[in-house]
Amino acid sequence: MLRSVGSEKGTDLSGSASQVAEKWRKWKRAFEYYAEGEGIDNARKKTSQLLHFAGMEVQDIFEDLQDPGPIPESEEETADQFMVRLRKQARHCDFGTSLNDNLRDQLIEKLTDFELKRKLLEQGNITLEEALDKARAWEAAGRQASNMTTSPPLADGNSINVVKERQRMTNDERRKCYHCGREGHLARDRNCPARGKKCAKCGRYGHFALCCRANFVGNEEASESDEDCAFASMVSDTEEDICHTVICDEPVIEICVDGISTKALIDSGSVSNLMGMSKYEELKTQGLNVKLENCQKRLYAYGGKELNVVGQIQVELSVGTKKINSQFVVTTSGRCLLGHITSRDLGLLRIGLGASSECNVVSKDLASALQTKCPKVFSGIGKLKEYTLKLHVDPEVTPVAQKPRRVPFALREKVTAKVEDLIAKDIVERVDGPTSWVSPVVVAPKPEGDIRLCVDMRRANQAIIRERIPIPTVHEVVENLNGSAVFSKLDLRLGFHQIELDEESRDITTFATHEGLFRYKRLSFGVNSAPEKYQKIIRQVVSDIEGVLNIADDLVVHGKSIEEHDQSLHKVLQRLEEKNLTLNPMKCEFRMDRVVFMGLLLSK
Repeated sequence: MLRSVGSEKGTDLSGSASQVAEKWRKWKRAFEYYAEGEGIDNARKKTSQLLHFAGMEVQDIFEDLQDPGPIPESEEETADQFMVRLRKQARHCDFGTSLNDNLRDQLIEKLTDFELKRKLLEQGNITLEEALDKARAWEAAGRQASNMTTSPPLADGNSINVVKERQRMTNDERRKCYHCGREGHLARDRNCPARGKKCAKCGRYGHFALCCRANFVGNEEASESDEDCAFASMVSDTEEDICHTVICDEPVIEICVDGISTKALIDSGSVSNLMGMSKYEELKTQGLNVKLENCQKRLYAYGGKELNVVGQIQVELSVGTKKINSQFVVTTSGRCLLGHITSRDLGLLRIGLGASSECNVVSKDLASALQTKCPKVFSGIGKLKEYTLKLHVDPEVTPVAQKPRRVPFALREKVTAKVEDLIAKDIVERVDGPTSWVSPVVVAPKPEGDIRLCVDMRRANQAIIRERIPIPTVHEVVENLNGSAVFSKLDLRLGFHQIELDEESRDITTFATHEGLFRYKRLSFGVNSAPEKYQKIIRQVVSDIEGVLNIADDLVVHGKSIEEHDQSLHKVLQRLEEKNLTLNPMKCEFRMDRVVFMGLLLSK
């Protein structure tokens, strides 16, 4: 098929696209045989020979389609400098009216800053100028953050909106970057030599193999069935180790970790004990001889952001004469934090009305007066008036009817009684007809011989489309409570169960027990979208009332004075009565000078 040297015919490119493709494949195969027989190994020479034998038509196509060459962004140059180089290279291309679109695509594709690239891609349809503006703002913020090496002076420690930064334990010059392993800068520094580089160990970008997390733990991917999810609040996940607090005196305690003394923050809103990688390395230099183990937990900070888990360690903790064996989850950054379980076991945290005569004193007269004035609000399980919640179910997901899990005979009577109680309270109903969704139940024991029915809705949740509704952050909580001196905390009784589901949304909540099939008439705890939907609903109920803040099923009423607080409190109780929502009086706290809310100790 190859023509002889000097022939003018070349390869035949006539016919349809499929015919041309087949002809070219056969011709190229023949040329490969020729080049191998002639011993042509040099790529440049091989290309020249191919173009020579292929003819003028192929040569014209090659010249038109020739790639000017990839030009990745340099680590040292700004987005504007990179754009200048792109425009120079674009002169060799005939982009015409699509020049700006192509420049935008090249800018985003070749950026070395992964986070900036991700944010630009999230914008969707974005113009070149908009992309450049965001890149300039990102670079300016990075430069400003690098220059902020010291904390600003703190305001009055008694103010409720104090947010203070803990001083770094060592200077930046002495801290190691956990992306490249070198000293003198932090991992977010744009000049970090590992920025944009590919790890030779795991294949990911942004760090060297020396600092790869794979060196510390094994497989971090947890299977769906073995996944152990926990939640941690008030956790800093920045290199600067910033701690957000609303009081001047933090609940910091001196503890011993395997005999090594260190300080830890008590967080009553955290499930797990946490420790930053820098703290772990510091303890190792002081003699801690504990290796990191693989950790399959997924931890989320307050607000829903997932923390970067490195591993976990098993240690002995001691405070005074009290000693326990416990576990710390090690994250890429953050301060040493004790969760509420460990704090309670060490005797550092007491929960209940008698926990502190100073912080948890309840005005019994006020509580009794409120229950007398609003008896409906403090009795039974309410149901929000004139509202039914619709769950958005993806019709493309195939329904799954799972087999029921066997309930031990010793627990069957308790399960039956629990289901009958839920039916009597109008929370669930029996299913007699066919249903496309069925989830199994798990029986969890509770203190004093009681049980909890948990519906395993993991398969059903794959079909429920979640609404991404933001939950207030620590900053927003602090801002809203600024200047307040009197607080009340209200707890909605079985809050999710006070929201009725519409008829179409009930089928997906069907669960199976040894008694048969049942489904929820109210919002249940197993629905993946329940927290954000409930947050939105309660926010709408009290949104027009001054001095009230809600997160999940907790409400905090606050005011700068007793009069202002009481006025807001009575409005909230009146609104709850109008909407047929009820409170749990045993978990409510009224007219207090300080209150614990979502792991924060709120005070004057």
